[in-house]
Amino acid sequence: MRIENRSGHPNWRRLKIAWLFDDISSGTTPSSTNEEYYKDGEIPWVNTGDLTDGKLSSVNKKITRKAIADYPALKVHPKNSLIVALYGATIGKLAITQFDVTTNQACCVLNQPRNINIDFVFYWFLANREGIIQRSVGGGQKNISQGIIRSLRIDVPSLTVQNRIINFLDQKTSEIDTLISDKEKLIALLEEKRQAIITETVTKGLNPDVKMKDSGVEWIGEIPEHWEISSLNLHLKESKTKNIGNKEKNVLSLSYGRIKRRNIKNNFGLLPESFETYRVVKNGDIVLRLTDLQNDKRSLRVGLVKEKGIITSAYLTLVPNQNILSEYASLLLHAYDLKKVFYGFGSGVRQSIGFQELKKLPILLPSKEEQYDICIYLKNFTENIDETLIQLKEQITKLKEYRQSLIYEAVTGKIDIQEMLKETEQEEVSSS
Repeated sequence: MRIENRSGHPNWRRLKIAWLFDDISSGTTPSSTNEEYYKDGEIPWVNTGDLTDGKLSSVNKKITRKAIADYPALKVHPKNSLIVALYGATIGKLAITQFDVTTNQACCVLNQPRNINIDFVFYWFLANREGIIQRSVGGGQKNISQGIIRSLRIDVPSLTVQNRIINFLDQKTSEIDTLISDKEKLIALLEEKRQAIITETVTKGLNPDVKMKDSGVEWIGEIPEHWEISSLNLHLKESKTKNIGNKEKNVLSLSYGRIKRRNIKNNFGLLPESFETYRVVKNGDIVLRLTDLQNDKRSLRVGLVKEKGIITSAYLTLVPNQNILSEYASLLLHAYDLKKVFYGFGSGVRQSIGFQELKKLPILLPSKEEQYDICIYLKNFTENIDETLIQLKEQITKLKEYRQSLIYEAVTGKIDIQEMLKETEQEEVSSS
C-alpha cells in the first residue's frame, strides 16, 4: 500500500512531518560494559523491541542519569511522544509513550506537535507503514532514516475532525482487537487440548478401563499393563545415507513439527555450497532437530517424513523396524517433545543430542494393532482440530486486514466518520 497523495478534502492541508513537530530526534546506546550506565537505572530506555503499535506501558531496560550526562545524544522525551522504529526486524513499529523516556539510535522520536493530535499521526503512520518502508534505503538492512520521516507529507484536517477520527478509530480498533484476542485465546486452548490428547493417548492408550502398571519412568508414569517398555535403539536405528553425487534434489526442512519442501530458489536462510552432505530420507523416516537446546525450548523438534528427499545432516534421522509403526513412533517422540524430555539429555556448548545419547530413551510398545488404532484415532482428532485452527487463523487475518483498511480509509478521508458514527448509533438503537 503506497502513501496516499491527496485526501480529496479541500479543507485538509498537506504538510510535511518536519513542519508538524518542534522536536524530531533519536538517541544512542550507552556502553554496555559500564555498569554505572545501567545499574539501578531509573530512566526508561526504549529499544525497538519495546514497540508494540500501541501505548508504551513498559520497557525492558532503564539507564542512569550518569548515562544521560555522558551521552549528549540521549534526550529525555516527554510523555505522549511518538516513537518509530527506523531499521531492523521491527522497522516501522510504533508506540506512543505513557511516561518520559529516552531511546537508542534505532528509534525516531516525534514530540512537541504543532496543531496536530499525536494520536492522529500515530494512526497515519500505522495506515501508511508499508509505503513508508518502501522508501527505505540500504542493502542487507532496510533503513528509514530521520530524513525520510521528516520529508513525509501528511494531509491534516482540523483538530475537531482529527479528534473525531481518533475517537472513531479508538472504538473500532478496540472492538476488533477484542475479537482477535478472543480467537487467539481459543487457538491457544485448542492447541493445548491437542497436545494433551496426543500425550495421553500415546502413553495411556485408548481404553480408559485397562489395568495399569508403573512404567518405572517418572515422567511417563503409569502405562497399560500389557504394553512393553524398552530402549529406543531396539526399535529405531539411525540413518546416515548421504546425498552422494547430488542425486536427490527435493530439499526438505523441519518447521513447527512438520516436514516440508524447502524453496531454495528464494535463498531464504543459509544454503550449503553442495547438497552432497545432506541426508537422504524417505517416507516413514522420523527426523529430530536436537541442536541448540539451551537457546530454544519452544520449537517442535520431531517430524514424520512423507516423501523422499534430502535434509540437513545436522538433524537426526531415525528408521523404525517392523515392531513399531512410523506414525506411532513419531507421535510418541512428539509427545516426549511436548513434555520437554529431550532438554535433559543435552551436553556441550550447543547442548546437542546424538543417537548415542538418545538410544536408551524408553519406548512404549503396544501391539501393532493397538498402535494402528491409536494412529487412526489421533489422525481423525488432530485433523478436526487443525481444520478449526485454520479457520480461526483465517478469521484473524481477515480481521487484521479489515482493521488496517479501516484505519487507512479514516486517516486519508476516504470514509465519512460522522456518517459512520450515525450508522453505528442507529445499529445500537435497533439492537437494544
